[in-house]
Amino acid sequence: MKPIFVRVVLTSVLLALLGGWLSLANAGNIKNLPPLNTAANAEKTPKQIVTEFFDLAFSERHPTEAAMKYISPDKYIQHNPDGKDGRDTFIKGFAAYVEKSKYQAVIKRVIAEGEIVVIHSHGFNDPSDSKDRGEASVDIFRVDNGKIVEHWDVIKPVPEKSNNSNTMF
Repeated sequence: MKPIFVRVVLTSVLLALLGGWLSLANAGNIKNLPPLNTAANAEKTPKQIVTEFFDLAFSERHPTEAAMKYISPDKYIQHNPDGKDGRDTFIKGFAAYVEKSKYQAVIKRVIAEGEIVVIHSHGFNDPSDSKDRGEASVDIFRVDNGKIVEHWDVIKPVPEKSNNSNTMF
C-alpha cells in the first residue's frame, strides 16, 4: 500500500474511535428520549381528547361519563360567564341539563394548535323538532397532561333568515 493511503485509513480509524469515545464521555449530557413506538408516544393528542369528549358528551349524550373521563378533576377553568369553575359544577349544571333534555350537538369542524382545540358545532335543543334551527357554537378547550382544563364558548342561534346565502356551518 502507498504511505498516503495508509495514513488516510489510520487517521480515519483514529477519528472514528475518538468520536465514539467523545460520544460516550458526553452521554450524561444527552437527554434520554423515549423510543418512537412506546406507550407514552401512543397517548392521545389534545385534538383526539377534545373530539372524543365532545362526541361522548354531546353527540352520544353521555356528558357525565365524558366529564369523568376527559375533564381534569383538579382544575377546570370555565370562561362562560354563566358557568362556574370545576368539573363537578359542569356535571351538576350543563351535563345534568343534557341528560334530562333532548339536547344534541353535531361537530362540523375541529381545529387544533398545540394544547388548544376549537370545535365548531351545531347544537339542537330537540333534534326531532323541525322548527328547532339550533345554534352555532364555537367551543375552545385547553388540554394539559391529557385532561381538559379550560373552556371558552361563543354561541349564536341559527336565524330563520340570513342576509346572505351562506350557512353558519
